[in-house]
Amino acid sequence: MAYPVLLHFKIMLWCSLLGLSHSAEFVGSAHVPTQGSVFLEKFCFDYDLEDAAGEIDITFHASGSEGMEKVTLALFDDQSSSYPRQADAFLELPCDEQLKHSRYQVQITSDVRTEEGFHMNIPVFERIRPRWWYIAVLNCGVQDVDLAYTIHTTNPTAGWQREFSVDHYGVARLCLMLLVIYSIAFVVQLVAINISKNLGKDTHPLVQYLIASVGCSVAQVLALCIYYIRFSWTGQGVLWLYILAKISRAFSKMFLMAILFLISQGRCVSTPMVISDAFRMFRMVGPFVVVCLMLELWSEFGSMHNYTTDYVYSTTSGQLLVFIDICLLSLYLVNLHGTRRKEIDTTKQYFYSSWGALYSTWFLVLPVMTLAASFLGPWLRFKVVFAVSHLMNIFMYGILIGGLWPTKTHSHFALDMVEMEPLGAAWERLQGELSASS
Repeated sequence: MAYPVLLHFKIMLWCSLLGLSHSAEFVGSAHVPTQGSVFLEKFCFDYDLEDAAGEIDITFHASGSEGMEKVTLALFDDQSSSYPRQADAFLELPCDEQLKHSRYQVQITSDVRTEEGFHMNIPVFERIRPRWWYIAVLNCGVQDVDLAYTIHTTNPTAGWQREFSVDHYGVARLCLMLLVIYSIAFVVQLVAINISKNLGKDTHPLVQYLIASVGCSVAQVLALCIYYIRFSWTGQGVLWLYILAKISRAFSKMFLMAILFLISQGRCVSTPMVISDAFRMFRMVGPFVVVCLMLELWSEFGSMHNYTTDYVYSTTSGQLLVFIDICLLSLYLVNLHGTRRKEIDTTKQYFYSSWGALYSTWFLVLPVMTLAASFLGPWLRFKVVFAVSHLMNIFMYGILIGGLWPTKTHSHFALDMVEMEPLGAAWERLQGELSASS
């Protein structure tokens, strides 16, 4: 009896639209054109001096066997003799030439028509270091082929982390540590707000932005903790949790960037802050943060994810965002220099020269990590970038919480320097500025 492949395709499409899972057990469908190749997934396997370090369990289904005579399952690794980093050049090779570079290949048989499908369990041997392996289907025949597939990749020697690719080893533990640290920072900031209220002070917008940023960081790592714990148990994560973590990170970044730009303009240090300042900041930094979020999601869920291990910010569009980040850093420094020149108080001048300059290092995380990514092994890159970016956030939260502490006697921040104009008036002012600029 032929397998109901169309129903299989509909189920996969429904799951992808709902965002039910994101996993090391990859389920999907592929249209493989004649004389073409489609890379289904990639996975970083560990190495072992004696036994198989990894395992690939794969099943294919199709509604018919027409055109399957020269359809091949092929595995490539990240050695230059197999699959070079120049993916475009490799994909331009004829189908037969691509097959010559494979580390393992097997023809897909007519079993794809059966209910069980064409099934393979392939051990992966690595002796020297972790390597990325690419799972592909090559069609060297004369007829296009449509396949449904299920792939489950594991690192059996990794214990409870067997479902993880090597580049994600230790990330779950790191997320738990970050959750504790960010939660402490959030509680400390709540204590600071309570102290301000006991002193008869309103919660200043800068303090509100700071606790919003810390709260978004808590939400991010909490979502990731749940995601990775479930992943370690089942080999499947919940996609909406992962996307929630990404969105939370974007909001955290936006609030923190707004704080730094307000400081660079002297708000709440040399001059009062008004509501329209906040609108202006979010209008400036918001689009950059959103585009960064979209680029990262595209890199992880787009089809090119299966073809390369390149860092997303090393691509052409990513490099443009790095350039914009450097421009934002330059704008921050120009604002800071201008504010310092106008300031006549020597104590505040020192604040801009020292602390203001220290705050600018936060903007360097993206360009520095992009540069470092070119020197890091692709199995290390994600962990290093993830850890460094969060450590920098923690550093910034620490010095900002300390600087904005309500009972600090020698604080450079004047948290009573805020002119809370009505929200409607601020919105009308912002609309007027937009009209004038257009």
